[in-house]
Amino acid sequence: MGESTDTYDSEGEITRRGPVDFTQEQIEEALTQFEGTVEQVPPAYSAKKINGRKAYEMARNGEEVELEPREIDVYHLELLEWDSPEAIVDVYCSSGTYVRSLANDLGEVLGCGGHLVACGEPRAVSLLCGMPFSFANCRKPLKMATGTST
Repeated sequence: MGESTDTYDSEGEITRRGPVDFTQEQIEEALTQFEGTVEQVPPAYSAKKINGRKAYEMARNGEEVELEPREIDVYHLELLEWDSPEAIVDVYCSSGTYVRSLANDLGEVLGCGGHLVACGEPRAVSLLCGMPFSFANCRKPLKMATGTST
């Protein structure tokens, strides 16, 4: 079963469950929606500030958190492996991209729910999109110096 969480990772409370009934081709098609310059809403459980307060502190206190979308660049997303319920995706994205949000948003598009499960080097990330799902090698153009947010 697919699952979404309030934090977009495995630490959060499950907010949605959904069926995993899609094909490799459907995943590949869904990934194309996130390539290019796109608007992304950061997770409520992030260090983004709202009126000087960190969003995650507000969310932990049960307060409503509404963050504005911001432009990010996702240069390339490639499904490297699909073995239901597990997929591995190569992500090439700009600094400031929240991979947790990509996981959540992909789960929404596929109708199964999704969340980040683990993160490792070099930006290898697993997420649950109704299945263990790995973003492998989340990388940036060499001209960029900072890492991608999770």
